[in-house]
Amino acid sequence: MDYSKACLLNLLNLSNDGILKQKNPLFFSIYKQGQLRGRAGVIDSKKIIAYNLKRLVKAAAFEDPRFNPVSKEEFPELELEVSILGDYELIEAKSPHELLDSFELGVHGLLLRKKLISAVSLPQEAEEGKMSRMEFVSMLCQKAGLRSLDWWKARMLKIYRFTVLILKEDFQKF
Repeated sequence: MDYSKACLLNLLNLSNDGILKQKNPLFFSIYKQGQLRGRAGVIDSKKIIAYNLKRLVKAAAFEDPRFNPVSKEEFPELELEVSILGDYELIEAKSPHELLDSFELGVHGLLLRKKLISAVSLPQEAEEGKMSRMEFVSMLCQKAGLRSLDWWKARMLKIYRFTVLILKEDFQKF
């Protein structure tokens, strides 16, 4: 078994028979000293978690355009996180206040869909940025390339909430 596979199995603390064969959407995040260092995800998964993780580890470490590629020298300082997304639940709000009251910061993530546009905000992003609910939804719109307040004005826009199973590990344990 190669190092990266052993690392992921240890991170998940599971055998190949369990959760790794499910087809949940997921994100793989890398942190260094508590700060995001890379992230990649799949929001509509047709492949099993084990398959997607192999791709996402590489993408988060070496292909996230917001960061330089991770170096071997950084490994001892890195923390790894897998976020396995639960089912998406459409938020059917009749007012901005109802929408903002329909999710709990730090517990629910949000998925925005508008025709061919999609964006995701994980629950931990609200905590990391110490955001209000309004800021969290506005950030979601900005990720989708929309204006901050488009979340309420746009007719064809759909917002879903979801919960996340978060699994963490660091390279120092290997």
